[in-house]
Amino acid sequence: MMCTIGYYWCSLHPTLNALLDKETGIHRVDLSAVDGAYFLQLKDGRAFWDVSRDFDSEMGIQPQGAPGKKRKTSAFLQLSPSKIRFSHHEIGPVFSSGQYSIKDTFLALHRRDLQPEDLPLMYVVQHQGHYVSISNRRLAVFRLLEMFGKSNLKVPVELVYQMGSFSSRYSTQCDGEYAYLRHTDFYIGRTRDETNFDPFNHKLSKPTFRASCCDSDADSDTL
Repeated sequence: MMCTIGYYWCSLHPTLNALLDKETGIHRVDLSAVDGAYFLQLKDGRAFWDVSRDFDSEMGIQPQGAPGKKRKTSAFLQLSPSKIRFSHHEIGPVFSSGQYSIKDTFLALHRRDLQPEDLPLMYVVQHQGHYVSISNRRLAVFRLLEMFGKSNLKVPVELVYQMGSFSSRYSTQCDGEYAYLRHTDFYIGRTRDETNFDPFNHKLSKPTFRASCCDSDADSDTL
């Protein structure tokens, strides 16, 4: 009688888990037997991975969306949105794709058409003793979700090391406690009392054109 020994991962890398839920046409997935490293390739040729620096160097190209390629990951955490600070004083009310506004995304989450895990992981850094988001529009969405119905909300985030561009992008004038929605008089704080935007009644207009790079809050803030 022959016995087969099986191996399994007790938990998936949060980004890999999100990719498996979101992407279709998966060609292959390679998982490490000794740590959380992975390589995922889609049938359209795109590749995602989180492995060693030596592997990145040997590839010689930047994979599309490869976690850790642009930013070095320090840890994966579950944080309350109100405990995370904005890095910008003003943020775009619409995501960089031009399709979805902060309000649209909040309502989809509030109706449970989406789950927080369906959105790309938010990038945060540690700055002056605080967690600071460099995915500001996603932070705005999650703060609203925490205010309106999910007071105990915690969301998965990817804690990364600061890159050289952080200081030039850090524009908050209130230590990130609130941020204005660009081209409006609305702002989003940590609580309802610190927020004058009502996502159920106030309207956010979508642009008639795709947002340009100059209007983007951060290179990671897309949907």
